[in-house]
Amino acid sequence: QSEIIVEGDYNNFKDVKVSGSKSTLLSDQLAKIDNEYRTFIDSTAKLNNKNVPGKIDETASSKKKWYLSETTKIISQNNDSEVSLEWLAYQCIYNYFTKNEISNYYNILSERLQKDNIGFTIKKYITLPKPPQIGEKFIDFEQRTPDNKIVKLSDYYGKITLIEFWGSGCYPCRVENPNIVKLYEKYHPLDRKSTRLNSSHANI
Repeated sequence: QSEIIVEGDYNNFKDVKVSGSKSTLLSDQLAKIDNEYRTFIDSTAKLNNKNVPGKIDETASSKKKWYLSETTKIISQNNDSEVSLEWLAYQCIYNYFTKNEISNYYNILSERLQKDNIGFTIKKYITLPKPPQIGEKFIDFEQRTPDNKIVKLSDYYGKITLIEFWGSGCYPCRVENPNIVKLYEKYHPLDRKSTRLNSSHANI
């Protein structure tokens, strides 16, 4: 058992801070490691952009091993905690781990969490086919347009086609949207028949 402390304004519950619970302590522990690794990734990206010489790749590999080791240890010790499950679900979004690494974490989780709806979604993500490589033939799919017509990707064969998969609640998607617009504005003049296909996660 642990002492749970609730701090904040009774009339403004959304800003209340809860501390002391096992879940909160575990969440804070993982967040601390995550933040350290993300800060490192961001700083490494800046060095790469500036073409700063040094053993950047070697350092990045070492830091990745540290990140894998520390988080694996924590998840193993808390393999039946919903916090561990939620943390792993977010890793599927951030792309810090390969699918094999995600699979290793998934196998550590308790059977109860693996059968959870989120656990099922993680397993489905792991089994998705590898992203197509340049030069490979696309996998055809269809979706409805805003005016309820069904279109297929193959309908746009031979045209410059920009495909975007997004979610209204996905922050990285919204951050990336201005860049998507710039790409469309850049290539659309080259092919007036070019198009932009948008597909929300709910429609995939």
